[in-house]
Amino acid sequence: MHSNPGEFHSFRRRLARMLVAVTLTMLACQASFAGGVPKKTFPRLGGYQIGATPYDGYGDPEYHKQIARLDYAIIGSAQSSANEAAAAIRRSNPNIILAKYRSLMEVSETNRGIAEQRRSKVSAERGPNSTNAHDWWARDFSGNHVSNWPNNWTVNITNWVQPDANGDRFPQWAAKQDHDIWLKNDTWDGLFEDTVYSQPRGETADWSGGRERDSAKIKSAFRMGHQAYWNELRRLRPDMFVFVNHDWYRFESASATGRLDMPEYAQKTHGGLLEIILRSSDLDNPRTDWKDVMRYYRRSMTYFADPNLTLFMVGGEADNWRFFRYAFATCLMNDGYFDYGPDGNHQYGTVTWFDEFDLAGTAGTDWLGLAIDPPPESAWQSGVWRRGFEGGVALVNPKGNGAKTVTVEAGLSRIAGKQDSQVNNGQPASQITLQDGAGIILVRDSSVRAPAPLVPKPPVLVGD
Repeated sequence: MHSNPGEFHSFRRRLARMLVAVTLTMLACQASFAGGVPKKTFPRLGGYQIGATPYDGYGDPEYHKQIARLDYAIIGSAQSSANEAAAAIRRSNPNIILAKYRSLMEVSETNRGIAEQRRSKVSAERGPNSTNAHDWWARDFSGNHVSNWPNNWTVNITNWVQPDANGDRFPQWAAKQDHDIWLKNDTWDGLFEDTVYSQPRGETADWSGGRERDSAKIKSAFRMGHQAYWNELRRLRPDMFVFVNHDWYRFESASATGRLDMPEYAQKTHGGLLEIILRSSDLDNPRTDWKDVMRYYRRSMTYFADPNLTLFMVGGEADNWRFFRYAFATCLMNDGYFDYGPDGNHQYGTVTWFDEFDLAGTAGTDWLGLAIDPPPESAWQSGVWRRGFEGGVALVNPKGNGAKTVTVEAGLSRIAGKQDSQVNNGQPASQITLQDGAGIILVRDSSVRAPAPLVPKPPVLVGD
């Protein structure tokens, strides 16, 4: 009990002010470290920004502005320039999801800096056993280096190698290095791992030191090496996203689940990269049937953990409006993020912009709003596929279906575009003729409301 009521009330006032100050400080800290937000509305725009750019690399403020227009971007480059670029992009767009590009099992033979540190570490450790105990490099049965990519050596990421003095093998050691250089900086929302193969490329490496000849067990041990990397990243920073370049999506057969059933990978990361899943040349000579493209896409959208940020990346000429609309409308048939890589040297380092992204600059990049239809599983009319959104409608006529004319309801108009005004002429739509292999995005005269918000689930990874 306080003997002096005045002193007691004064103490309470001081305590209240202190609590308010602490609360405001905590909120300010949270705001300063706020990460990216998975987008609920459409269009969802992504960028695989890891290659040569028409700008002065990652240090160019104009390139930062271009990337900041996106909702999700994968950033390459070395330590300082990548961290500085990420911070600049984050200042322009606090909601963008930024993932740092890394490759686990490939190390440059000659590059300095981080690659040199990795070469030194791998060379200093011990391999599987006395007959192949050179180091942590993946080696063939004659002891020679194995390479899956020009000018790179492959690391043995399996548990058959000997752990270092800290009990780590390469996946754990590399995760700690990546965390200390980049991911402890909350500017990054996560990491993107390239070359996550379903199995070792070729059969030349002696992963086990001659102890294991069972192909299925070797493949599983290889995949477990990648999973060990993700697990360590998650241990170091539980809130981060992990994304992968999942090459195995094309190996799925039409009648079976195939390699997408690999338990070492299923539901272990937050999204994949469908790298150049469509090319503009597919309009003349399709590499893959459109229905197969959709199957790959659909399976990828169910294979990864929530929130699934699968990137639907296509490649074509920067002014190929027809192919763009075809690819973009295809992407809108599900919930992925869209990336258009222009043909040429800057395919992986350019943000290519189209009228459909923001209604030719008259709206924001959420103008389509929420999806009012689930991802379609069959054609809507005359073999043409359709999906509705609060602000518009996407139509796509698959290559091989022939030219088709479809009728749409009243209240839809063509986009008033600047890039291709012959198609996007702003006129009301009633009958739409689509060439064989074409798409179009229509605008609603009055937006409608989705039946329920499609709220992403919190990031959860399935453990071992």
